[in-house]
This record gives sequence, C-alpha cells and structure tokens, in this order.
Amino acid sequence: MPALLILLLWGSTAPGAGGAWLEACLEPKVFTVGTYVEEPVAIEQEDVTLAGRLLRPNRPGPHPGVVLIPGGGRDDRLNYPPRFVAARLARCGIAALIYDKRGTGRSDGDFGAATFEDLVADALAALRVLRRQDGVDAGRVGLIGFSQGGRLAPVVAAREGGVAFVVSISSPFTSVRQTRRYALEQAVQRLRLPVARRDSLLALWDAYLARLEAGASTRDLDTLILRLPATLPAALRPPLSTAPPRGPLFNSIGLDTTTEWQGLRVPFLALFGAQDQVVPVAASLRRLREVLGEEAALEVLVVPGVDHSFQYPGWGSRRFRFEEVVVAWVLSQTGLLGECALQLEALQARATPQPRGGPMPGFEACTSPAPATGG
Repeated sequence: MPALLILLLWGSTAPGAGGAWLEACLEPKVFTVGTYVEEPVAIEQEDVTLAGRLLRPNRPGPHPGVVLIPGGGRDDRLNYPPRFVAARLARCGIAALIYDKRGTGRSDGDFGAATFEDLVADALAALRVLRRQDGVDAGRVGLIGFSQGGRLAPVVAAREGGVAFVVSISSPFTSVRQTRRYALEQAVQRLRLPVARRDSLLALWDAYLARLEAGASTRDLDTLILRLPATLPAALRPPLSTAPPRGPLFNSIGLDTTTEWQGLRVPFLALFGAQDQVVPVAASLRRLREVLGEEAALEVLVVPGVDHSFQYPGWGSRRFRFEEVVVAWVLSQTGLLGECALQLEALQARATPQPRGGPMPGFEACTSPAPATGG
C-alpha cells in the first residue's frame, strides 16, 4: 500500500498563528473556555423540532460553517464524535452545528418510525439553519458525516446545491442491505462457529433481509429463528415477526442512496479504516468512484491497521487521530490557510499506534506567510 503524506502549510497570519501546524486549535484540551461559544439552536423540520448546538469561534466573522451529521443508531454515545470534531472546528475558526437525531436526545420525533428520507430532510433543515446564522458565510458551508451520516451527506449536497464540500468518515456507499450483510458476516466470523452453523446462520439472515427489502412477512422464518442456540448473541439473531426491527436502517433496508448524487461536483474527502468490520471499505470505494466519476474532486484516505472508529485493534486506547486530518482538509477548502496549501497525497498512516502527544507523523509546518482571512 503506498504511503500517504499530508503536508500542512500554515502561514504565520492564519487563524491560530503561533508557529507550529494546528497547535493553536488542535491541542488535546479542546474545551478551553473562551476559544469558542456554544449556544442552543432549534431546527424546525415539519412536525418535529431537533435540538441543535452551534459552536462558533469567539471572534468576529463571517466564518465558514459545517453541519455534522451523526452516525446510525440511537445511543447517545454516537453524538460524541460529532461534538469532538465540532469543538476543534470552532477553535480553528469554523462554525459547527451538531444536533440530536429525531427521536433521540432532546429532539422530537419517533426514531423507530424514521427512514433515511427523514434523516436527509433533517440534515437539510440543519444546513439551512446554519446558513441563516449571523456571522456565518452561507457560501462556505459544508457537511461532515459520520458512518451512516456520511452516506446521507452527498444526498443533502445533491438536493440543496451550493454545498462547499463533503467529508465522509467510515461511511458505507454500498446499498443498505449489502452493508448490513457485511457487518453481520464479520460479526458471525468472529464467533468462530463451525462452518456449517456459520453458513446456515448467514443463509437465515439472507432470507430475513430479502423479506424486509421486499416488504414481505418474516413469519415463515420464526421457527428457524427459535431453533437458534440460546448462546447466540441477541444482536446476531434475526428478530421474530412478533417483534420486528425498527429504526432508519431497517426501515430503509432496500435503499441505495448513491443513485441520487451521481456526478456530484463538490470537493469530497472520504476517510476509511482498512480493518473496518462494519463498512465494506473496498466495495464502498468502488461504488464511490463509480458514482462520482473520473472528473470528481475526490480525495481518499484508507488508514492501515485501524477499525471503524480509527482504533488500533489490540492496542488499547491508541488510535489514529482522524480529526486532525479532517479539520486541516476543511481549513484548506474554506480558504483559512491563505496562500498555503494542504496536499493529501501520501499521509504516513502507519499501522502501529502513534505516540501520545506531539504532532501526527506526516505533518509539517509552513514557514511562508499567508494572508489574513475572515474567520
């Protein structure tokens, strides 16, 4: 695999000036008081109100902006990555809007009844709210999607127009059913079942997903489901017809979102972990390139040795600091690096854990001055 190198060229008058790359806005203590302000924002979307939080730089604008679209599921922990990245964006001069998905956190709505179409509409509403905020440059607003959110971000960009950029982080671009099937297969393989039992379980899931996609009853599978061993983890047992699965993923199981944004022409950064066991990385990359076409402004980072969360398996809490790559790339797209440039050519993304503290390997500082810019 070729090495990937990011050169960050940061001028002395760029936001957070002080010499070294990103030191002023990407130091570990990201919640320092005074570097940005945070305020509640209500996002009205038809019959629901989403609870949003706007993190804006604590200095005069107009600032570029980003809407951060959360990942799948309803666990509150899924809101941590968007907040984590939003804080760094705000420290670096970019207004960031995060929100609770419908039916989760403090947002209205029924999560179980929601579809991907609902989630796209919610993200569109959030984008429009951010563009209307005082101190935000509506012409420099982009989207960052985490996992499932990255699947939806290009749909939002295709529908709204004028989106400045799109970032997807560990996001699938295969169909919803194909993605779910891949994750199930990876989980089943980790159980180390005998081959016959493994194959029969996956065949049962194939039949189950096919019925969901067709909108057909799964009642005829209940007998087989009840025969599964009691020791099988609940997450790997297809639900009985008396307790059907609910939520956007299952409600949209037959959907292929890529059909809506063929030929999308906005700068696009896609990040993947090479050992992702939730998202089929190779298939997603193939589909992404097919949909965007050869003329796309697409940049890709596949980080060796890390999983869906950019953790190094078997290395405890050690992880690849993906947020630094994302923030640096967004800064380059919004003009906050001045005349200096970010070249996503060959970031040295090693498969061994990075040392704690200090700059990420592969980053270098720019010594040439950059003009001061708004934000």
